[in-house]
Amino acid sequence: MIAPARKFKVGYRVHTVPDVIVVADLAGQLERHVSPGWYAVVFFADGRGAAMGADAATPTPADYIVSWMVKVAVALNRQANHGGHWVVGWADRHEATLIWRDQDGDVHVAIEVDCKPSNVESYTAEHLIQLGEKGIAEWQMRNSWVDATGNEVVNLAQRAALAQRRH
Repeated sequence: MIAPARKFKVGYRVHTVPDVIVVADLAGQLERHVSPGWYAVVFFADGRGAAMGADAATPTPADYIVSWMVKVAVALNRQANHGGHWVVGWADRHEATLIWRDQDGDVHVAIEVDCKPSNVESYTAEHLIQLGEKGIAEWQMRNSWVDATGNEVVNLAQRAALAQRRH
């Protein structure tokens, strides 16, 4: 059971993913990609957000860490959502994870950021946006390579079969 959330609102839209998709399998994905003892900040499209833990026993990070997570989540969702949305997770082992979910709620990018409570604020939103953009670009490249390779293999096989028929 997810622990009660700290709620907040930024006052503007941050992405376009429907609420039902934002919450779909979120806890399971956070457990898989962050940690069983995860803490996370998530935003709905209209700018409502929540900071919450996996359960009531999950330790809440210090206020400055939660504030940093909110700032990063807003920046990623506003500037690098690519039709999906970002969730910022914090592991009980003191590590942030930036998770990008597509418009269907599937996780395609999970970036671990090895930051400790003592240096978390040195990881600026701008730097993390660059990491996020790089992660999405790499995912898109893998997808286009798979698509192109699949088509090329079919085309090569068709050409080989046609060439054999001609001879």
